Amino acid sequence: MKTVRKAFNRSINIYSSIFPLTLGFSIFIFCALVLLPLVSTYIDLGSAFIRFSSILYDMTYSQAILFVLVGLISLAFLSLFLSSIITTIKLKETMDHLRFKKVWDAFPDYVARMFFLLLFLAVVSLLVGTFLESASLPREVIQLIIAFVWIPFVFAPQILILEDLGVAEALGDSFNFVKNSMKALLAYLALGFFLLLLLATLEYGLSFFFAWQHKVISIVIVSIGILPFLQVFATELYLMRYPLQHN
Repeated sequence: MKTVRKAFNRSINIYSSIFPLTLGFSIFIFCALVLLPLVSTYIDLGSAFIRFSSILYDMTYSQAILFVLVGLISLAFLSLFLSSIITTIKLKETMDHLRFKKVWDAFPDYVARMFFLLLFLAVVSLLVGTFLESASLPREVIQLIIAFVWIPFVFAPQILILEDLGVAEALGDSFNFVKNSMKALLAYLALGFFLLLLLATLEYGLSFFFAWQHKVISIVIVSIGILPFLQVFATELYLMRYPLQHN
């Protein structure tokens, strides 16, 4: 518990110190969060989210091309966001000028690998969701199962950049880290649940005063607050693997 508290305190300090940069990075996640729901609304007659089976079976060719294109653009924005946040923390931990330059020069490669990592997880989610939907499971149950599929790999973005690994190695190392550091996983999930609960409560309260603007406010809060801080916290939790380096 002491190490988790230390990781949380360090996360607050680091998030505060990189907040001006986070404001710039947040444009990437804002675009990623807005694009797909907008396209889903256009394709699926007002629905904010498209059913998994619709992606494979119900779309026209033009709709499918549009959805895939926007999906890839959203993944690219998300890759830039995650890579920017985690690389910034890695640079802050790097005091040596030569290593600093090496990390900076590797940034485009980090973004590319992050993109393929997210693409792999998105395809797996699509296939699993389509299979479960064909079994007539409720959407809430499907989303919960997909969340469990993602859980072993929540630290893969951190590992990919901090350890400078490929996609497959990062996925495998994330699985092993989660298996051996359940405390870190539970701390990350608990904080994420708490922050999303606060956001849902705020959005519900604002819905009495706004017709749709509260949705935009929620996306802004997620973009500049919740997701960046969770990524900082996940990075600090992972760095607990190296206690001497983190004293």
